[in-house]
Amino acid sequence: MNLMVISWTDIAQTAAAIGSAAAAIVALVISVKTLKQNSRMIEEASRPYITISFDSEVISGQDSFFIIKNFGKSSARITKFEYNEILKTTKQRDPVYNEQFDLVKGITLAPGQKKILYYNVAKIPNRPPFDFTIGYTSGKREYSDKFTLDSRNYLHIPQLRAHPEKKQDEMPILIEVMQEILTKMP
Repeated sequence: MNLMVISWTDIAQTAAAIGSAAAAIVALVISVKTLKQNSRMIEEASRPYITISFDSEVISGQDSFFIIKNFGKSSARITKFEYNEILKTTKQRDPVYNEQFDLVKGITLAPGQKKILYYNVAKIPNRPPFDFTIGYTSGKREYSDKFTLDSRNYLHIPQLRAHPEKKQDEMPILIEVMQEILTKMP
């Protein structure tokens, strides 16, 4: 019988080789995970973020509107825009206010760009919450977000407005209104 004798040196070298291989595999796994995380972070930092919100303003009367805006860092093309049917069927002062929701699909928004959709939600009975789904693309990436807006949270919130007592007091009020309009422009 021939017994093979393994020296302690051989055992130590084998253990060191196995340990080195394990360390290399762990380092490789960590590197791959780090690269994936960095890639996700870069994509999140540079992607578009299209949202829809609701607001109202009072100048001579209360006007309400939806605002579609790209808060992201790259442009995006809207490929899907779903909304409550009541927005299309509730009669407005001009039919274009009902039709505008169908025109959103296909719009491209640059970073910081917004589209304002004027709409008198006060004409809707009971004003239910509005549900929107916005799908959009940027490059080869596709995104989709859902929003629920309750106009009752925005309408009829008091806004301080000046009421001139004399004719000469109207000019400062007009200047204030113009400044407010300019601050809302992109």
